[in-house]
Amino acid sequence: RTLLVLTNDKLEAETRRADQAEQRVVDVLHRLRAANEATAIAQAETSRAQQAVRLYTIQLEAAQREISRAQDIVDQVERLRREAEEEAAKARSVARKCREEVVLSRAREEGRQQGYLE
Repeated sequence: RTLLVLTNDKLEAETRRADQAEQRVVDVLHRLRAANEATAIAQAETSRAQQAVRLYTIQLEAAQREISRAQDIVDQVERLRREAEEEAAKARSVARKCREEVVLSRAREEGRQQGYLE
């Protein structure tokens, strides 16, 4: 009878141990499933983030091209402004010389007329 009791006790202990091992396997499987789901979610979020980065990169490149075009226009307008200022300065100089010539010509004419009158 003692052998039977010992064998029964051992059987119960092994059964408990097997149940505990089975529970640990179930727990590990649950954690593995949760980890796989988290990985899938993270991969989907990563994919969405990469798409957003590509979109932002395209938008950034377009904005940079637009800024470059605008800068080219600003540079061209600045060049034209400088050229216009230089031309205006030349025109003022020519006008001043013309006025001086007119004044000198009038003075000469007046001098001649005074010379004839005397």
